[in-house]
Amino acid sequence: MLLRLGADPGGKVREADLRSFEKALLQALGYGLTLGHDSAGEAVVPEGFYTYRMEQGPVRLNHAQESAQVVSGKTLLDLDAEDFSDPRSRLEAKQLMRTLMAYYLAGKELETRKIFRELQEL
Repeated sequence: MLLRLGADPGGKVREADLRSFEKALLQALGYGLTLGHDSAGEAVVPEGFYTYRMEQGPVRLNHAQESAQVVSGKTLLDLDAEDFSDPRSRLEAKQLMRTLMAYYLAGKELETRKIFRELQEL
């Protein structure tokens, strides 16, 4: 993972790599994300709308307007598969991961980009 992050010859860190790193970091800290099924145990539907509740996972919504942070089912599945080829999935995954990182890190800011730049200098 870290080798992939530092491999870009232009020194730029790709958003996809950041999301993968954040997901792996949460997993390593014991906060593995539930992404393939919702809080009721049903498979996530790509066309569905969800909100992510901490300690519970994705909760299916009837309408996209039911929550302040709405994530498409496709985004959850793409994040699970670490497929960030869809621009909407990239944007929603970024927003979701920021929320999750802030919650699980108790508001402490993770300076991910700074860490990656320092790794590239090694």
